[in-house]
Amino acid sequence: MPIINKFSKTKKLNEFNRRILDSAPVSVVALNKEGAIITANRLAMELMDKPQRPIINSKLTDTYEIKNNQKLRKLYKNLLEKGKPFYYESLLYKKSSSLHTKHLNIIAVPLFDNNKKLDGAISIALDNTEAMHTKQRLQELNKNLEIKVLERTKQLDVINKKLREAIELKSKFIADASHELRTPLTVIQGNLDLAIREIKNTQTKIPETYTLILNEIKRMTGVLSDLTILTNFDAKTETLHYEEVNLKKLIRAASQSLQILAEQKKIRLIYKKNAKRVKIFGDEAKLEKLLLNIIRNAIKYTEKKGKIKIWIENNSKFVKINIQDNGIGIPKEDLPYIFGRFYRVDKARSRKEGGTGLGLSICRWIAEAHGGYISVESKQEKGSTFTIHLPCQKKAVKGLDLRYKD
Repeated sequence: MPIINKFSKTKKLNEFNRRILDSAPVSVVALNKEGAIITANRLAMELMDKPQRPIINSKLTDTYEIKNNQKLRKLYKNLLEKGKPFYYESLLYKKSSSLHTKHLNIIAVPLFDNNKKLDGAISIALDNTEAMHTKQRLQELNKNLEIKVLERTKQLDVINKKLREAIELKSKFIADASHELRTPLTVIQGNLDLAIREIKNTQTKIPETYTLILNEIKRMTGVLSDLTILTNFDAKTETLHYEEVNLKKLIRAASQSLQILAEQKKIRLIYKKNAKRVKIFGDEAKLEKLLLNIIRNAIKYTEKKGKIKIWIENNSKFVKINIQDNGIGIPKEDLPYIFGRFYRVDKARSRKEGGTGLGLSICRWIAEAHGGYISVESKQEKGSTFTIHLPCQKKAVKGLDLRYKD
């Protein structure tokens, strides 16, 4: 009875072990010391389906894919002779009953008996086909993407080259046009001045047409002058001449230059002295032009008997010059565009006042060329505050792109 029970238990244990092996999601084969297959689970049987010969008792290394793989044969040899485990990635394997090739990852470990002597091995094969196909698809996609990126890069290079050529042509055209237009304007103005002097000598009233022509000449001359400056910015021929600049002194000078213009409209220019360190390193002439343009605009768009406040703020990084008016203000929808070339909020009024639509563009370039920027806050019928932010550098800013960016 005990013998029968023992046999029954052994049988049940073997069946249990077989169920475990057959349920494993990988191919498992056990090898003896000679490399012959002594047992295999269900997946191994399906994978190694060779109708022409049995799997059990056949040598694993006689399998076509292993037999023709010198590296893998050597790995199995070291496993069975020296007990060296190994991992082999992506073995190409094709079943006789299938047209599809599989990618298998092989893991093999030695088996030892109770005396710790080498007694065989276990070889496990993991089906890595889907992962390899995914990897191949990704590689193909990456390759296609690289090709497309190269194509797009070449196209962009061509476009950029054409754009540079167009910018150069535009700059050359503006420079040539400005030069060609200055001569006839100078001739017209000279003749007009001569005619006006002759009329004054005869004590006759100067025709209004003459005054209109003079105003148009001044406006055109201003446009040509501003265009020349911007063209130089674009061509990188406009440079900054750095020196120590006393901002308090510069603001006072700019305010005094425009005092007469402000007095004509009875506008008060108020300079609030509330900053300690107000010296920076920059191009004084260009910074003065920036201030003159902003203050002149403030006077232009402030009604009679208005006021304009100018004050300086500073911290460890920036000096801020604030120019605040209580004029007509700027519509909210126009604020993002006011620094663009030829952009004018009130075109009729700008033309009447002699505006070119280029002043703020030049201001922005000067601020950015110094490593700073200009910000603006405005409300219609309440006024505007332009703030010039300039860095407190103690030497010239190197490596700045001095081209104008619209």
